[in-house]
Amino acid sequence: MISCNISIFCILFGISNIIVSNSEPLGGDYVKKVSQNNFDFVVSIAHSDESLSWKEGHFCTGTLFTYKHILTSEKCLFGKSANEIVLYIGSPHVKRAKKYQACKLITHSSWVAEVDNEVTTIGSENIGVITLCKIMKPHKIRPASISFASDNRRPGAKAVVAGWGSLKDGSKSMYLRKASVAVLGQNDCQKETNGRFTDGQVLCTSATPYVMTKPGDTGGPLFDQQDRLIAISTGTWFMGIQNPDSVINTHLNLLNYRRFLSNFIRIYDASS
Repeated sequence: MISCNISIFCILFGISNIIVSNSEPLGGDYVKKVSQNNFDFVVSIAHSDESLSWKEGHFCTGTLFTYKHILTSEKCLFGKSANEIVLYIGSPHVKRAKKYQACKLITHSSWVAEVDNEVTTIGSENIGVITLCKIMKPHKIRPASISFASDNRRPGAKAVVAGWGSLKDGSKSMYLRKASVAVLGQNDCQKETNGRFTDGQVLCTSATPYVMTKPGDTGGPLFDQQDRLIAISTGTWFMGIQNPDSVINTHLNLLNYRRFLSNFIRIYDASS
C-alpha cells in the first residue's frame, strides 16, 4: 500500500504492477502499517492450493463478524467451492495469522432465493459470507462490530480502509495497511460513478493524497472512526469527474443487508 502525490497515478492495496513516482504526498494522512493486535478481524482470503505461496494465493479480503462467519464480496466467491478457500485470521502480519478452512459459501442472492423464493440483487454488486468449519476460540481475537447507524455514513464522515497491497516495487505486502478516507454525499457519489450504482447501494470515498483500492482488496472493510464495519469494497474505483485529480472508491453499503447479516449473527448466538 502506498500514498502518493495527487498529480500521479498510484496504487493503494493493489495487485497490479504500475510504476509510481517516489514523490512524497502533498498532504493528508499517510498510509500506515497496522500494529500487532489491531484489526485482527480483517481476513486474507486465499486459494487453498498448498503449492502457492500466500503472495500467489491471496485474492480477496474479508472481515470476521462472528467467530464463525467472514463477510466479503460475492465476486470473491463466484465459481469457487469452499474447499478451494482458506482464511488467514488473527494478525495484521500474515505469517503470524492462523489458517482456517472454509466450510460453506453463501451469497446474498442465493440466500434471498432460498428464503423468499425469488432472487433479489441490489444493483450489479452483492455480498457473500464464508462459514468456517469450526467456531474459532475467542482468545484475543474479537469479531468486528457492524454498524447500521446513519451518522457515520453522512457526507464528510471520516472512515478507514484496510488491506494487503502492492508496494512501490509492485510486490505484495505481508503486513496489513490502512488509510483514512472521507465519505462522499450520495448526490456526488452518483455523479462520480456515472450512475452505475443504484442510489444508496454504495458509499463513495476519497482522500487527498488519493488512495485506490484494487482487486485484491475486493470485499475488504470500510470502518468508521470506532472501527465498526459500515461497508465493504467493491474493488471498483473511478477517476473523479468533478475533480479530475481525485479517485473515487466504492463500497457496498451494509445498510442494505441488515436482514441478511443479522441472520448469521442469530445463527451464531444460538449455537454458542
